[in-house]
Amino acid sequence: VQGWTGAPADAARFHRYRRALGAERMTVLADLAPAGADEARELAAMASDLYPDGLVVVPTRKQALGVEVVEAVCETARLPVLCGGGLDADNLADFLHAAD
Repeated sequence: VQGWTGAPADAARFHRYRRALGAERMTVLADLAPAGADEARELAAMASDLYPDGLVVVPTRKQALGVEVVEAVCETARLPVLCGGGLDADNLADFLHAAD
């Protein structure tokens, strides 16, 4: 998504290509790697405008995935939200209520 947010025309071109292939049923998930809850809200709003079918929240290289980040994405985007990493037996229960 970070690449598409800088050039929304690329997202439009991708969706036209997907339609031309007859692949509208192919699920498109957009990765978000926000550094915090504020950036998560911003990225989720921008990503939603680019018409993915769902969002995958992933940890950054420098920071573990926080529950507050996933909650911020869920509050902002009205799309399915998945966690793309950073979960383990110790923190899984904390995320169950936040993501889809």
